[in-house]
Amino acid sequence: MQSISAVDRFAVALESLTAREREVVRWLGGGKTNSEVAIINGISENTVKHYVTEIFNKLAVSNRTQLVRRLTEHEARGPVYNTQVY
Repeated sequence: MQSISAVDRFAVALESLTAREREVVRWLGGGKTNSEVAIINGISENTVKHYVTEIFNKLAVSNRTQLVRRLTEHEARGPVYNTQVY
């Protein structure tokens, strides 16, 4: 049995995100703050914080820098899965 790479695990984890979580990831990847994401999406900042926590848990990252780095690695690898978030 072949081991799944960290990049592949990340791609699979991206598939588990809801449509709203993917939208939040897109804005976070673009450098938006929680407050800005809330205004753009017409939701509360607390709701954005909830989404960010869920995203970090699902993608096994602990901060925005890790998230952006992992997204960049994923995008550089190419569309192995249908997981494009941008």
